[in-house]
Amino acid sequence: MASRQAELSISENSRIPPIALPLGDVLSGPYVDQLPAISKFLDGWQTVLSMAGVGSGGSFNFDEIWEADEAQVAVEVLVNPKPVMRLENFDGDGRPGPIEALLFRSCSFGHASLTYCAKIGFEYTNDPIWRYRSKSYEPLDVRAKVEDLEEYGFEQGEGSGVALLLHPQSLKMDRQSSSD
Repeated sequence: MASRQAELSISENSRIPPIALPLGDVLSGPYVDQLPAISKFLDGWQTVLSMAGVGSGGSFNFDEIWEADEAQVAVEVLVNPKPVMRLENFDGDGRPGPIEALLFRSCSFGHASLTYCAKIGFEYTNDPIWRYRSKSYEPLDVRAKVEDLEEYGFEQGEGSGVALLLHPQSLKMDRQSSSD
């Protein structure tokens, strides 16, 4: 897709073998430059849904992709081997050195909802503003959306032995955050 060439693939139908048909024209139109990122997100979301045992929720429009920040965070944390996203600027109890914390959240996209938990490894920085930055993400649990997210977080903390919990209401997404 990045080369603006495409192929139509049809698979996962037990009655016919998989086929791939090259499309003859160069792709054009809105979102063409963003198709690789869109494809990566949608593939990742499908993987996350499978991890949770949740089926695809149905159709959606492209505008919903741009509004799916929480689902995009879930894909980054749970399936991206080298996440671009990072968490910054929590105090870490004022102690220099690496810290582990649990991130637990619920999200929805395309009429499908889930809850997840991941262990986040933070490293201490010399930056006076951003004292800690996330360095690693380890998925611990993914399931259908839970009723009581706070209870879920406490259960995950007890089960994993990680005492520091990042409550979802205390986190804010900042797409304009500075980079290294």
